[in-house]
Amino acid sequence: MGVHNGRSPRLPQTTVAPKVRTPRRKKAASARRAKSPATNDARVLSLNLHREFFDAIADGTKTTEYREYKPYWTRRLDGREYDEIHFRNGYATSAPFMRVECRGIKVEGRGATKRYVIALGRVLEIKDRRAKR
Repeated sequence: MGVHNGRSPRLPQTTVAPKVRTPRRKKAASARRAKSPATNDARVLSLNLHREFFDAIADGTKTTEYREYKPYWTRRLDGREYDEIHFRNGYATSAPFMRVECRGIKVEGRGATKRYVIALGRVLEIKDRRAKR
C-alpha cells in the first residue's frame, strides 16, 4: 500500500463549455395577434370604455368610437385591419364585456383636431352587463 499524505487523489480536469444564451426569436405577427374566443382567426382590437359609452354602444345609439391621434393609437390603429372589437367596462375579470363588428378605421380632421374614427357594426355578444342605475 502506498503512503497516504492526507489529500484526496487528484482527478483530471475537464473543461465545461460555457452556457451560451441564444437570442429569443420574435413571434410572427400572426402569432402575436389577439384571438377572439368565438372566432379563432378574427383580428381583434381590445378597448376599455366608461359605462355611459359602453351602454350607448350596447343599445345601438353610438355607432362610432373615437381615439386621439397620438403615437400610442397610431401604433395600434394605422395600417391595421380588425374584424371585431372587444369592449370592456372596467379591468376586473367580471367586468361587462361586449364583442362588436368593426366596419373600418379612418383618420378625420387635421392638425390639433386630428383623430381616429372607428366605425362600429352590429353587436355580436354581450356578457355580464349590469342594469342601468
